[in-house]
Amino acid sequence: VPFCEGVPVSGPPPNWLVNQSFWTRSETWLLNAGTGSGKSTLIMNILIKWALGEDWMGLKPNGPLRALILNGENSDWAHKEAVTMHLKTVGLLDQEEVKEKLNEQLRIVHRPILRGHEFWDEIRKHVLDYRPDIIVVDPLYSFVDRVGGAEGQDSLRDFIRMDLQKLIEEYNMAAIVTHHFSKSSLKDDDLEAFSGAGTSDIANSARMVSNLRKIHEKDDVFKLKFYKRSTTTDASGEDYTDEILLQRGQYKERIFRLYNPAEDGDDAHLDLGKAGKIKKYDALSIVQEYAQKGRIPFERDIKQDFQDEFTIGEHASRKLIGLLRKEGYLERDQVKRSQIIMVTRSGSKFIGENYIDPRLPLEPITKLK
Repeated sequence: VPFCEGVPVSGPPPNWLVNQSFWTRSETWLLNAGTGSGKSTLIMNILIKWALGEDWMGLKPNGPLRALILNGENSDWAHKEAVTMHLKTVGLLDQEEVKEKLNEQLRIVHRPILRGHEFWDEIRKHVLDYRPDIIVVDPLYSFVDRVGGAEGQDSLRDFIRMDLQKLIEEYNMAAIVTHHFSKSSLKDDDLEAFSGAGTSDIANSARMVSNLRKIHEKDDVFKLKFYKRSTTTDASGEDYTDEILLQRGQYKERIFRLYNPAEDGDDAHLDLGKAGKIKKYDALSIVQEYAQKGRIPFERDIKQDFQDEFTIGEHASRKLIGLLRKEGYLERDQVKRSQIIMVTRSGSKFIGENYIDPRLPLEPITKLK
């Protein structure tokens, strides 16, 4: 094929599935998460939305998508219970037309004992019969021949790079593979994409990698962070952020919701004295707007924004910045002292990537690349 043949001048790739160039056919999405964190529940939430042609948290499908789910851990009864509870939670349990549509668009295969050629021969039959847009392997270790030692590394590599990739390219599909964190999962953000158990080739071969980690134990809050999709725009020029904060519902709800902190309570306000009280997340949202644009705001810009937004004076705006710094939300940069940098409670700084603070309202900034 000539080097430049077929290169589009503009617009999304013709085989896109989600958010234009974000995810296309013949690509694998690897989802790493801990044991019992809700990988299967999250995937089910996403696939139900996509089956109906609806976006999930800003992930917009290219029309209704069909999915074939290879379930290696949950029993048929557990799956039926989970689907029933989820549909009840979102108010769809009594809508027969919706359930008929989901039956057409989603199919689950429970074959945890098959391995090797027997596994692929049977899966190929289901693919030929059903012609899905997406095939889901949940989880990876349930269907691999060996998982330990050098032979296990080779088995994992062959499963991902050869067998699965060959299948999705041959039948013009995409793949979602769920995987477990290793026991000694790395914490370095630069290495987070490789935090799944086993060979690093699992992450290397996937076109998209995301991690689901619990960050608030009390509120059951998780961060879904995307890697290997680090650009800030899609083919249409829209800006996206690469992480979402989710709150897992009760066991019987079987759902992940967008996490929104409480708006009321003493901790949600900052007292400016005569200037009154300001909602903390309202103030932080102004700073977050700079993060969406990839900018670190100068102090003079922030003060002016605070004055315009809350109708306060110079003294009150400086006090507001001081209160945010005192609580660990803002911090002066050590090189350019006129700049403000967002920080987490643990002290990690905003250095150009979008960081979503768990105390911010998230609706305006949940679109993904």
